[in-house]
Amino acid sequence: SIVCSQCHRLALENENVCVYCGNELPKMIFACPKCGVEVSAEAEACPNCGLDLSGKCPQCRAQLPDGADHCPHCNQSVCPECGSATSEDAVQCAVCGAQFTFECPECGADVAASATSCPQCNAVFEA
Repeated sequence: SIVCSQCHRLALENENVCVYCGNELPKMIFACPKCGVEVSAEAEACPNCGLDLSGKCPQCRAQLPDGADHCPHCNQSVCPECGSATSEDAVQCAVCGAQFTFECPECGADVAASATSCPQCNAVFEA
């Protein structure tokens, strides 16, 4: 379902105008990575849960490149899925639940951040 940006009530599917307040409903939508509610592509924040959807660094507010895991301006670690601040050693985003991965330095395989060894080449990772 989609939340009206004006009155914050759930709108019915396939409506162009909110039946509660008359506000025009957005046409370009995506699912909020935290709560799953459909949100306008222009929204700066989710009207349901408040997640920052601006695409800006939570620390310095610089625009983040799509899929970035660090801010290129202040080096803040961020979730590549939702843009929330994370710690350098996080294995999962506390906000949206995304599981983090890294590239195995030996074979290049995509490996879960919590892994102690590579499932493809069996390289052992130091803690």
